Amino acid sequence: MRLFAGWPLAQEHKALLEARVAPLRNALPAASWARPEALHLTLLFLGETGPGRVPALIEGLDRLSGRRAIPVEISGAGFFPGRKRPRVAWIGLHPPEPIGDLAAALRTEVGVEPDQRAFHPHLTLARIRGSWGSGDVARFESALAGVKLEGVLDRVILFESRLSSAGAQHFPLHEAPLQSTS
Repeated sequence: MRLFAGWPLAQEHKALLEARVAPLRNALPAASWARPEALHLTLLFLGETGPGRVPALIEGLDRLSGRRAIPVEISGAGFFPGRKRPRVAWIGLHPPEPIGDLAAALRTEVGVEPDQRAFHPHLTLARIRGSWGSGDVARFESALAGVKLEGVLDRVILFESRLSSAGAQHFPLHEAPLQSTS
């Protein structure tokens, strides 16, 4: 089973981001664009995992239930590894510190070694197959300029990701709610 833990984006946010990204799909074709229904924040990618490990993962997720939900803002276009040679185009989630703390706690609770790289919360919008020049990068940034969506990271879901020719499909296996912020 190919597994990850994450937070799905609200339908209204998916629709708003799709309205911004849709014109880019043909204008910047050297990319594999994320399908709106698949948009999510990955808190922990587990990859291929044996089914026997799932109960322990669920127990770990449930131990997060004492943590507070996190008000988030979705804004700011960015690229991995950077603007000069982008491979992934994304929009960020803020504030990064509490989201990173949640991701670190999740790793601890499910028994995964701490990640040595800094956690950068984002929603992947495109994986760049070819190369984008500075004009392409600017066009992507311009399409997302002014986007400021508000939400609440109120649960962590263990997903199974099944790959197909139509792209990855995500199936929720377990949901761990976080405590309300109100």
